[in-house]
Amino acid sequence: MLSTSIKVLAAASLACCALSHAALEAENTPDQILTFDGLGPVRIGMTPSQAEEALGAKFSPKLDFEEDSCWYAHRADGVDPQVYYMVQDNEIVRIDIEERELGKTETVDPYISTEKGIRVGSTEEQIKEGYGAKVEISPHPYLEEAGHYLEVLRSDMQRGLLFETNDNKVTTFRSGTPDAIRLIEGCS
Repeated sequence: MLSTSIKVLAAASLACCALSHAALEAENTPDQILTFDGLGPVRIGMTPSQAEEALGAKFSPKLDFEEDSCWYAHRADGVDPQVYYMVQDNEIVRIDIEERELGKTETVDPYISTEKGIRVGSTEEQIKEGYGAKVEISPHPYLEEAGHYLEVLRSDMQRGLLFETNDNKVTTFRSGTPDAIRLIEGCS
């Protein structure tokens, strides 16, 4: 009986260690980096089919009210629910990163950042420090004095990043073509 108890205790101890190790590995997973060109294997300019193949996951179907000429996609498997892909004329032109809500009152910063470490929750000052004189600031169209758009264009002017802020904190940010990142209401 004692021998069986020791075996059960040993097995439970090993299982606990394995779970702790898995949790530690997950906690130490590096951030995903949103660049001027894309996020992970998805690149600005890919078709949705190419992006699905690169991700190894299908996109959610286009919603009934979305136009074929412009719509938003996200992973159908529920991974990275804060990432949205804007598709115009069958080409990904923009990738949006939004806040994630864990519960009714708890919001966490996404683990996605730019190459300069800017993420949801970063300050306008951190954006200015990271991108310097390249940052162009304009008023947020809906937040009046409380928010801003901070835009950074790549040196060739073919890609850009746009950060939306409220009370000096990043609430969402995106990468893509200059025309696409400047769209205010989704595809318009």
